[in-house]
Amino acid sequence: MAVKSNLFLDFFNKAYFAQSLKLIEAKYKLDLLEQKIIEQIILKMESNDEKFVKFENHNLLQICGLEEIKVQQKIKDACRRLLSRVLSLKDKNNETRQTHWVQSIVYQEKHIIIELNCYLKPFLLQLKSILIYLNSKELMKMKSQYSGGIYIFLKYYYEINRANKIRFTLIELIELLGCSYKKYFDFRVNVLDMLERDINKNTDMQIRYFPEKIGRKVEYINFEFSIN
Repeated sequence: MAVKSNLFLDFFNKAYFAQSLKLIEAKYKLDLLEQKIIEQIILKMESNDEKFVKFENHNLLQICGLEEIKVQQKIKDACRRLLSRVLSLKDKNNETRQTHWVQSIVYQEKHIIIELNCYLKPFLLQLKSILIYLNSKELMKMKSQYSGGIYIFLKYYYEINRANKIRFTLIELIELLGCSYKKYFDFRVNVLDMLERDINKNTDMQIRYFPEKIGRKVEYINFEFSIN
């Protein structure tokens, strides 16, 4: 475990990691199918010189946990949405650059060919190292679009701080996850309860969350977690 921890710290100490973390945050604002496609793009990338990744339709359906019936269109729709998603990142001059997850997509009878965004490739390769360390198979099992973001964040937090408790303001957590819930009850049922079940069932981590009130209003969410 010590070796893995050192590798993990190396990943997070690299200059690219600050932007890669923003990509992680942005990735978990995608819907679940879009997330899984991005994860597969990242895992298939081999080098910074690579311009395209190619998927067999059948394999992509299996990887994303979809059945054959009427899902070809779902894959195409998710890819189309990825083309339109805008990311904002800081460049080396600290200037904000807006870009897209992918450059173009070609649909063939048995394959989908995705042209990579050249600007994002270094960051995506950085994410590949992180995903491999975190076990991408576990991430692919997630049922909630919010589970993976919290899982990665807590893993990162533990490796850097060696602490298994963290406290968010409710507003911070909602912003981190890219939610728009106005009522705490809805946020609890649709996000917190689901990601707690998801992570506990599908990963090497066990988590619990505790709401903290000021007066009658929930203002903070505390997470406690352990890693097997």
